[in-house]
Amino acid sequence: MNLEMQSYIETVCSFVKSQEVHCDIQSELENHIIESVDEYKAVGFSEDEAFKKALALMGDPKIVGKQLNQAHKPRIDWKTISLVTTLIGIGLASLYSMQRSLLLSEDAVFRQLLSVGLGIIVMISFMFFDYRKIMKYSMGLLLGTLGMMMLVFFQGNLMNGIPIYSFGFIRINIWDVSPTLLVIALCGIFTNRKWEKKYDIGYLLVLYLSPIFLYLITPTMISAVLYTICYFVLLIMCGIVKKRYVFILSMFIGGGAFFILKTSFLHWERFIAFLHPFQYADTVGYQTVKSIEIISDAGLWGHGFGAELRLLGSVENHFVLTYIIHIFGWVLGGAMIVLFILLIARLFHAVKDSREMYGKALTIGLGALFILQSIWNIAMVVGLAPAASINLPFISYGGIGFIFQAAAIGLILSVYRRKNMISSRHIIK
Repeated sequence: MNLEMQSYIETVCSFVKSQEVHCDIQSELENHIIESVDEYKAVGFSEDEAFKKALALMGDPKIVGKQLNQAHKPRIDWKTISLVTTLIGIGLASLYSMQRSLLLSEDAVFRQLLSVGLGIIVMISFMFFDYRKIMKYSMGLLLGTLGMMMLVFFQGNLMNGIPIYSFGFIRINIWDVSPTLLVIALCGIFTNRKWEKKYDIGYLLVLYLSPIFLYLITPTMISAVLYTICYFVLLIMCGIVKKRYVFILSMFIGGGAFFILKTSFLHWERFIAFLHPFQYADTVGYQTVKSIEIISDAGLWGHGFGAELRLLGSVENHFVLTYIIHIFGWVLGGAMIVLFILLIARLFHAVKDSREMYGKALTIGLGALFILQSIWNIAMVVGLAPAASINLPFISYGGIGFIFQAAAIGLILSVYRRKNMISSRHIIK
């Protein structure tokens, strides 16, 4: 390499903070300079003169370096952060209203404030963390999550028929947060393997059925549904899917769903109640019917901050949207749904901007989980989806769940932040 050209490139790279893109910048600058040198030599200049003219044409290396540093610097998705912050604010306002109407205690609101503060710290920390460092721990994360689920199943304390881990006032429902951990694990496993061997279908079945078995032996059907949908979304988006894989896996899922509905009277009754809620208004359809009636009665501006609502259970978590519409009316309820739509649109935009396969898988998997939870909860309170134990992200009461939601968004923000800092050898072709 010509010494002057080498000095020029080193000066340019010294201004670019992202070390990972230095090789790409060096290769790109070399190509531009060599092309210019060849053009000058073709019209009669000597090699030394051609290099001097080519480097002069490139411009001041300090200015070029600063421009390239600007192009490859980290990006912060302020739009997503603003939307999430607004939703958190609405959620906290609803909790204060519940405290005012004695639906929640001061201690419960204080614990949620602590969780929100910790969740924001976790989200920011993950945003500045290099998400790719998680990839090598994917299998360990999967096995660790399954191990925690088994441990809680055998040694956990029962709450509403579900085994949970409790330590003092801290209660961790592993069944609610495990889909997030499993999706993160699957992203690394799916993108770090070629999936060309004959026994891969067996491996895929084990990855799917191991968590599903644990979900089915506890009354946590909604987690099984969320995991199933996210599993298939990742299977397709990571390019693993083949016709025989889809056929075999679909048979297992379809057969399992039929078996559950036929053998579990409660799940079957809830499904029928979803189709005909008013016929089950005094039993399993009570929550749905009351939610519809409360929303219908709210009016444009609701019944005011701190209004009581004693006819509906789970207003702090599963039916928090019903409560928000009850106190603030259809206008704010509609505005909040618009915020969720905008946030979902930002997640789709983040997928489009992802340039590296593992980052794209994380954005798709965690984004799909967020979208499913949001749409299901919103549809559930108006009778368009079966009633289930599913919280509205960033709005519902729940400390550990909030922290995991914040961590998931933090990872998506991390992928977005590094989108211009990825070396070309890692970019999806």
